[in-house]
Amino acid sequence: AKADTTLSLITNQNPSPYGIPVLATAYVTGNDPSTAVPVSGTVQFYIDGVAYGAPVKVGSDGSASKLLPYTALWVGTHSVTAVYSGDANFNGSDNTADPLMQVVEKGSLTVLLDFTADAPVFGQAFGMTATFTGDGPNVPLPTGTLQFSIDGADLGVPIDLDAAATAISDLIDSLAVGAHAVTLSYSGDDTYAAAVIDIPSAIAVLKADTSIAITGWLPDSGLVVGQALTVTFDVSVTAPGAGAPTGAVTVSNGIDSCFASLADGSCQLSPTFSGVQQLTAVYSGDGSFNSSSTAAPVEGPTYDKAATAVTVVTGVNPQGLGLPVSFTAAVQAEAPGGGVPDGMVQFKVDDVELGSPVTLINGSAASESITDLATGLHTVTAHYLGSSGYLESDSAQLPQRIVEGCLGTATPEAGGLLICTGTQNVSLGDNVNNGLPVTTTIEIPAGAVASKVTLVYNRLDGSLLAPPAGTDFVSSFTLDVYIESALQSAYTFTTPISITMSYIPDNWDTDSFMALGWDGSAWSANGLAITSNNPDEQATGFTMQNVGAQEYALTGEHEYLLFVPFFIH
Repeated sequence: AKADTTLSLITNQNPSPYGIPVLATAYVTGNDPSTAVPVSGTVQFYIDGVAYGAPVKVGSDGSASKLLPYTALWVGTHSVTAVYSGDANFNGSDNTADPLMQVVEKGSLTVLLDFTADAPVFGQAFGMTATFTGDGPNVPLPTGTLQFSIDGADLGVPIDLDAAATAISDLIDSLAVGAHAVTLSYSGDDTYAAAVIDIPSAIAVLKADTSIAITGWLPDSGLVVGQALTVTFDVSVTAPGAGAPTGAVTVSNGIDSCFASLADGSCQLSPTFSGVQQLTAVYSGDGSFNSSSTAAPVEGPTYDKAATAVTVVTGVNPQGLGLPVSFTAAVQAEAPGGGVPDGMVQFKVDDVELGSPVTLINGSAASESITDLATGLHTVTAHYLGSSGYLESDSAQLPQRIVEGCLGTATPEAGGLLICTGTQNVSLGDNVNNGLPVTTTIEIPAGAVASKVTLVYNRLDGSLLAPPAGTDFVSSFTLDVYIESALQSAYTFTTPISITMSYIPDNWDTDSFMALGWDGSAWSANGLAITSNNPDEQATGFTMQNVGAQEYALTGEHEYLLFVPFFIH
């Protein structure tokens, strides 16, 4: 008798994604006690109770297979059954009572993202185009909506996919320079599942190019070296870039430069050389815009040499005989010129050149030191030789005084101290009286002078004056006061100065000492007062407030020993 059979049905994947064909295979086996395998007959496949295609012959292994296309398997769950026809040896069978439930899930997508600008620059407006296709051959095009997002922020509202399954974003022109991430949020439809597609570094925005131009300058004529020139400039953004650049601009004539922010629109250039100014400008760029420079120099205004003025000063004036003295010249540009003149200065003393010309450093030059000037008044001048930007000029005459004696200075804040030593021979009539070896200390207290003064103490080895009757000179001297090298014929200290004379009072009556000044006709103690007279300390001190170009003296009497001769017979 024919043997009964059993039919079992499987598919190559379950569940399966939409758009992918599914291979269904029916296996037919003989029921016990038969051990034979059906090798003939056909199998008819059904999807959801509807026969699909023609019956399939059973093969030598008792199976029959049918490729069920995606067009027959929409998204959802489908009942798949098969019926075996039987043959001469086997009865037919099916799985109708226990159908295979084939689950078809929504299909997956492939997206192609494109940009309307391959390399957008800052400020350039560009958009995105996303085109979707379903995975698998001949699948339907997706429908639904797509939301574009850049760096996590939505770009507009969701956009419907068109008939070509394409969505075009709104234009965007506000992206900063650098890489940006794009997110595509697809809503899904009956056939395709919703999806969120992240594309890191999807687009890179580059800096926009710029161009800079010098637009003008003021003033445009009558200019001299060092005079400020206001140069205006403008920076524009090269299309397709857009926006407002920031940053700094440098304007140069090849040697001198000025700087300003782009927002200022101008800077002041002070040329240091004469001639036509060839101007260039350079924009530094910023985080969104590339730098730029003028393509070629712009021929600007013509500058003439600036007039100059020279001043010369001395280090010490008056200066002691045989002591070094040097001079300093300062060269300045006269208005409207400016800047710091360069070049060289030639010093002259009494119209004789002092050494070689000296190079200016920061507008100043110092002469060499000299020690061979004779006592008296000398004239010092400085001649500026000029340079490419500045005219020659001469200083006024500086009087340099050389004196004999001991020099010191006093300032209002600190006062001053002057110490002089020496042995004095004082002549009186036809005789020579030996004065004392004296150390003279002159102390000017702080605040005693209103401005810086120079003191010249000169010990007189031979006074032309006679001391008061009955006295001799202990020491005779002059004390001169100079302010800015000018001798003060009469000077009054705000507070008295102190003069101390230290000595070894050999054979002198110190109690007879007097401090005196010659008033032009006689010796006078007016303005002088002895404040201390201490033989033990070997010093006599006195004060002085009014000083003139006159002689001063400390006088006194000698002590004498009386010898009485006698004879012894």
